[in-house]
Amino acid sequence: MNSLHPFLKETFRARDMTVPYSENLFHVYKSGRMTVIGFDGKYIIDPLHSDSIREHLLAMIERCDCEILVVDLLEVGVVSSWILGILTAIQKTGVQVELYHPSKEMQDVLDVTHLSSYLHVRGAAT
Repeated sequence: MNSLHPFLKETFRARDMTVPYSENLFHVYKSGRMTVIGFDGKYIIDPLHSDSIREHLLAMIERCDCEILVVDLLEVGVVSSWILGILTAIQKTGVQVELYHPSKEMQDVLDVTHLSSYLHVRGAAT
């Protein structure tokens, strides 16, 4: 829970943070209509994990009846394009995807690809 931003720590209590879908590919801090996750940097840049992450995310979203997926990127410096593709595909299913705390470099990529106008970005680094 160390990578969770202080605002999210206050908002989402520890008792809500139990969903066993991730197999350590990502952390689930809160599940339900609004689900909050964070990624481990070692998995988010390796395309070998893309299918597994996609499958686990989609299963979690369906099981939790998720309407808003909050992705905390506070401790993630770089994101591979495949993860942005997965998040964009999730947004296309009708689940609102919100990216919190992208790094400056990641914000630049989101701006250049125009994904920042499609995915909701909050708390970007300056």
